[in-house]
Amino acid sequence: TAADDTCLLAFTSGTTGQPKATMHFHRDVMASCACFPPHVLRATADDVFIGSPPLAFTFGLGGLTLFPMSVGASTVLLEKASPDHLLDAIPAVGATVLFTAPTSFRAMAARARQLAIAAPQGGSLRKCVSAGEALPAATRTLWRDATGIELIDGIGSTEMLHIFISADEAHARAGATGIAIPGYRACVLDDDGNPLPAGQIGRLAVKGPTGCRYLDDARQAKYVAGGWNLTGDAYLQDADGYFHYQSRTDDMIVSAGYNIGAPEVEEALLAHAAVAECAVIGIADEQRGQIVKAFVV
Repeated sequence: TAADDTCLLAFTSGTTGQPKATMHFHRDVMASCACFPPHVLRATADDVFIGSPPLAFTFGLGGLTLFPMSVGASTVLLEKASPDHLLDAIPAVGATVLFTAPTSFRAMAARARQLAIAAPQGGSLRKCVSAGEALPAATRTLWRDATGIELIDGIGSTEMLHIFISADEAHARAGATGIAIPGYRACVLDDDGNPLPAGQIGRLAVKGPTGCRYLDDARQAKYVAGGWNLTGDAYLQDADGYFHYQSRTDDMIVSAGYNIGAPEVEEALLAHAAVAECAVIGIADEQRGQIVKAFVV
């Protein structure tokens, strides 16, 4: 088999829309195992991986199949991977590395403290990877307070195969996704494709050993432009090079000329003790164009 033969077709529809097949070569699969795992995750053959993302999603494919296999570790595949099922399974199998989404970490925090599943509490769990949606700083703090473990946050996409911006536990910063991992370059571009200075919101652009190849789809020309993969995410990069998620580029709330990222408002709401979950959207307003609306549990 050649390095540039197609190894797998992973389907994505983005946030919404018609599904697209992304083609990944054999070399892409190997590259995904050579970038995030050794430089950020740093798992060993003694680790036992567990998590919630299905293997049909590239987050699950990497976290529960490719990454453990690449270091000779074990993996546990659960029929059901709800927060309660994960919490019961982790001590039962001695799981050490957990892959799941921020919502799941938030839902598990209280009971995780009670069960003492984490290594700092005498349990087995030692590394936790969050991806699939933006990680609120409040959720990071909640999980750290409950388990003593600092979450490894990351952004990836089906088009790029897996995580390309992240930070390990020692370099994690609240509210920031991280920096481009070794092998990748990332920047923030304006609407004309020019790099923006630190602190300004624009389109996240990435390039590296993996990239978008849609199967027979005209939308390829929208995702890849000027040599960059445009992920559809709005980010800003701070003076230290850390990338901060703002929203999806098509979900930015523009109110009276101000760009408002829904996650920033959600972050403020989640910091309130009475809020379990929330989602923020923009709704039409005659005077301001859009105003912010929150749905709160």
